Amino acid sequence: MSRGFRVETRGVNQLRKRLRELSSEVRDGAIAAVTEAGDSVAKDMENNVPVDQGDLRSSISSEVNRGNLVAEVGPRGSDVYYGYFQEFGTANMPANPFAQPAYEAERKRFPGRMRKHVGKRLR
Repeated sequence: MSRGFRVETRGVNQLRKRLRELSSEVRDGAIAAVTEAGDSVAKDMENNVPVDQGDLRSSISSEVNRGNLVAEVGPRGSDVYYGYFQEFGTANMPANPFAQPAYEAERKRFPGRMRKHVGKRLR
């Protein structure tokens, strides 16, 4: 991920601990939910990132760490360091946030996404 900005979600450690105690089917549902959420955030970021030549937009991806149930989403590559400047602005350029709004939108959708995927495994 591009250095310089990070989004943190609270309560993930408690969720991880609880999921370790649950069946593999439930864990698979949680992995599916996290994967879908990461893909959704990446798509929202791609749709909202300012585009000049498209390099920043095409560098956005989602990688899921199945062991930790975490999706790392954002621009990847040292040649797109300016994503930080777009997100937060500079002294000479206003901010054009694309990562934080995508995260906030998914934060609202995620509980339903988790219910849907875990619920499928519990039926």
